[in-house]
Amino acid sequence: MASGGAIAVATEVGLVGAALAIGLPLAIAVFPQETQISAAALEAEFQQLQTDSGAAVEYVLCNKGL
Repeated sequence: MASGGAIAVATEVGLVGAALAIGLPLAIAVFPQETQISAAALEAEFQQLQTDSGAAVEYVLCNKGL
């Protein structure tokens, strides 16, 4: 038979695991996966980007990779 301490540890680990398995996906889903970044905030080599028609790129869309 397991001691009382081992049962408490197993219960706590199970509860933490369940909270992570349920709560983390919900917390990640609250925030959008794509974000818009101003071209001026990027490295210098990306600040002067142009579209195919020659217009300046004002912002870029990026995937946060969540």
